[in-house]
Amino acid sequence: TLNRPEKMNAMGVAMQRELVAAVLEAGKDDEVRVIVIKGAGRCFSAGWDIEPSSPDPIFGKYTIIQDLERLREKENRLLTIRDVLKPTIAQIHGYCLAGAAHIAAMCDIAIVAEDAIIGDRSGPQGAGFITPMWLWALGSRKAREMRFAIGTTLSGVEAERLGFANKAVPADRLEAEVNELATRIAQTPLDLLKLDKMLLNRAEDLMGYRAIAELGSDIDVIARVTPGAKAYHDLVKERGLKRALKEWPEALP
Repeated sequence: TLNRPEKMNAMGVAMQRELVAAVLEAGKDDEVRVIVIKGAGRCFSAGWDIEPSSPDPIFGKYTIIQDLERLREKENRLLTIRDVLKPTIAQIHGYCLAGAAHIAAMCDIAIVAEDAIIGDRSGPQGAGFITPMWLWALGSRKAREMRFAIGTTLSGVEAERLGFANKAVPADRLEAEVNELATRIAQTPLDLLKLDKMLLNRAEDLMGYRAIAELGSDIDVIARVTPGAKAYHDLVKERGLKRALKEWPEALP
């Protein structure tokens, strides 16, 4: 469980590492056949923690190589969730934004509340990091819309229709729906679950999944040193994050 409800489960580096450690621990426990990732409080997660006090500040000062290493490390953390050889289910309610959507896309299955809000509202500060996940989960045309029209979001119903989610249900039925599916999956012998997961991941990797994910980090590093990204970073410094997120469409050239 993403358990920082007072911050809408926003995730800094420490929380990301805790999540990965919990997933790896569950992966080694033969009593566990299905791993469910969900959020405490009123949402799944608002995404990465980008407050100034965060140990992983987006607006910090990095060289290009430092930024690449940082993003590759983050990508590898996310890929760990995908690579664990047990089925993973993302149980999504409320906001599922930016990094949270990335985590959900790394899960094998996503069950969402119909009124969930899924997307990325982080402003024009980079390009590429989450793009491969939109491409894989939504298809080319919708992925282009999600990235080109910054701030585009999906409802839970739309997420199901477009293939990001397996099923959308009323919010008050979400927990029961996930528990029912997890119970059905857990009836399959663990060895078979692991082999099926191994095959599916390997097939996706042969189609380019991992290589495209890594390319996303590389492109994002380049994007962060463009004039457009710098203008947005300057706007954040001048007006603060909340105002910048609202005002950048009119404020930037």
